[in-house]
Amino acid sequence: LVANRQSFRDMFSSELIGPDADFAVQSLSFLFTDILGSTALYERLGDSAAYALVREHFAIIEQIVAEHHGAVVKTIGDAVMASFMVAHEAAAAVFAIHAALDAFNRAEQTRDDIIVKMGLHRGPCIAVTCNERLDYFGRSVNLAARIQGLSTGGDVVLSASHAGEPETAALVRESGWRQTQFDVALKGLTDQVAVVRLQPASA
Repeated sequence: LVANRQSFRDMFSSELIGPDADFAVQSLSFLFTDILGSTALYERLGDSAAYALVREHFAIIEQIVAEHHGAVVKTIGDAVMASFMVAHEAAAAVFAIHAALDAFNRAEQTRDDIIVKMGLHRGPCIAVTCNERLDYFGRSVNLAARIQGLSTGGDVVLSASHAGEPETAALVRESGWRQTQFDVALKGLTDQVAVVRLQPASA
């Protein structure tokens, strides 16, 4: 799906689907991120300094998403929504984001740490043009956003179905991160959802 390439989205996404049309996408991985304690960050640093830090974190995430053949769909406040065609590339991006932000925090010793909450889920959706940008909607998108809300920062929460895909599972094993699986009731969903929390071994 060429529409999931960042360069295509940046140049042509508004031209792909008419304003009154949509099309079904069989399966995409959706990553949602958000900064832990962003309200307190703005209180401590002030609007200008805090937003400068947020912009740097956006640039790091956008670069890594693109390097893993994904695309940033949109930013919402301090949050990022990204999509990936390939499940294990989404998982690899999550580990790369964690490592990059960890390195950023170590390098910027006088700055407040940027700790990110991350959630990942894969499933079908519909693609539409919204506000002149290609966007995705549907249960899978909503579920990914809800799963991100379970993250406590510095970890990543995946749907168990995503974590169980063979290449993703292999990446997780190789990472050495601790895995904790549990079932959770999410707002708006009738049935409980099986999820996996991944935490660095050093956490």
